[in-house]
Amino acid sequence: PQTSAYVIYGLIEAKESGYEISGTALENGITYLRRNLVGIRRNDASWRFNRRAFMLYVLARAQQLDAGETNSIFENREALDLYGKAYLAQALYMLDPQDSRIATLMSDLETATVLSAAGAHWEESSHDYWNWNSDTRTTAIVLNAFVQMDSKNPITANAVRWLMAHREGGHWYSTQETT
Repeated sequence: PQTSAYVIYGLIEAKESGYEISGTALENGITYLRRNLVGIRRNDASWRFNRRAFMLYVLARAQQLDAGETNSIFENREALDLYGKAYLAQALYMLDPQDSRIATLMSDLETATVLSAAGAHWEESSHDYWNWNSDTRTTAIVLNAFVQMDSKNPITANAVRWLMAHREGGHWYSTQETT
């Protein structure tokens, strides 16, 4: 399901960039993603919550997300890593920019900001290897949430500065971080 979500996300990005995408391929991908959007339980591992948040984000990007599908994950948001909260906030924002839950998630993200001379970034309490995550990737995903919902926040410029300072020869450590 994770890889499929990335493929669907890529198809949506390509379509929004003006490329011709098969409607059938996109519909089949969304159907597959919906079938694999299994419920989560309170005691599930955080990587499962993070994966579900990403899948909900992809469905929101495809305009295929129902508001009710976000309730259980929001109620268990403490199980999400920072990047999972950023994905959930963006999904909620696409559904309804006035949703009060967005402010809660964005406040959590702002509180977790690590400020330094190099800028602003976010550090996860543990590594989510199941979802190919890193602190650099978290920083980029959280930055995207701030750009979408609070672009005038000074955190955005500081996070860009931190990301630029942490490149290695014009790219980041992995293909996940670079994309």
